[in-house]
Amino acid sequence: MKKLTNKQIEEMFNDPVMLQWERSNQWFGKDEFLREEAMKIHKVLRDKEKIDADSQEYYNQIDIRIYNKHKKRLLKYFSHGN
Repeated sequence: MKKLTNKQIEEMFNDPVMLQWERSNQWFGKDEFLREEAMKIHKVLRDKEKIDADSQEYYNQIDIRIYNKHKKRLLKYFSHGN
């Protein structure tokens, strides 16, 4: 997958909905593999399924799909004994 340009990253981080989602999914800023997987899902949702990237459904689908594919990898980013 092609790396994001500085402009693409800047546009993403100027979106308040995206910022809230990123705060809830700290792996996005820490795990390059998972971030690239999320970007692949993004392309499918946007280009093939035509889901609005500004909608809650869009973010719900990223969460569901990334969790279903990479459950074990995500576990290290969430506390399970608190």
